[in-house]
Amino acid sequence: VITNSTTVEGIPMADCFVMEDRILASKTNGGILITVDMGLNFVKRTVFRGVIEKAAKGGSKKSWKAFFKWIESHPDYPK
Repeated sequence: VITNSTTVEGIPMADCFVMEDRILASKTNGGILITVDMGLNFVKRTVFRGVIEKAAKGGSKKSWKAFFKWIESHPDYPK
């Protein structure tokens, strides 16, 4: 299990939250299963909480999809 906390700079309301990721790698019969959970820890109140949650989840999902696509394109990735 890998856990990560990320603070963001340069965007509005960045001081209101911390992004938290948890990555779990599990051995399976056919290889490895990787599970990623993402959440936001709000450290300040904001009326933009819903907007921030939607944007953060969408951005995180997009980033992880690109990462796994990159892994799958590696020549040693089992086809």
